[in-house]
Amino acid sequence: MTVSAMMAVVYRFHEFIIPSFPIKDQNNETLWEQNLFETSFNSTGLLNVGLERILAGALWSHIPDFKPGVDESFRSAGIYRGRPFDIVVSSIVHKREQGLSAFNQYFHEDNA
Repeated sequence: MTVSAMMAVVYRFHEFIIPSFPIKDQNNETLWEQNLFETSFNSTGLLNVGLERILAGALWSHIPDFKPGVDESFRSAGIYRGRPFDIVVSSIVHKREQGLSAFNQYFHEDNA
C-alpha cells in the first residue's frame, strides 16, 4: 500500500514516532531501550547494532493512539547538519517542493 502525498500531509504520521524502542536479541529478550533521536542521524551506530535487532524491537513496540499535533520532543529533533531541525516544517516544505498545494487552496478546489 502506498500512502499518497496528500494524505501524508493532511493526516501526518509524526505522532506515531515512538521516543524509544527496544533492541532485541535472537530470543526476543530486550537488551536495552534505545532513544530514537540519540541515534536518528547516526547510521553507523544503528548498523553496528544490526537491522534484525532494530526491526524486532520496532515490531514489538507500542505505538500510541493517534492524536492531533506533534510532541515537542519530536518536532524539534535537535541539530541536523549543523542546523536546528523541525520535522514538521521539513515535511511541509518537502511536499510543497513536490508540487502539493497549500491546504486552503486544496480545500477550496475540492469544495468548489
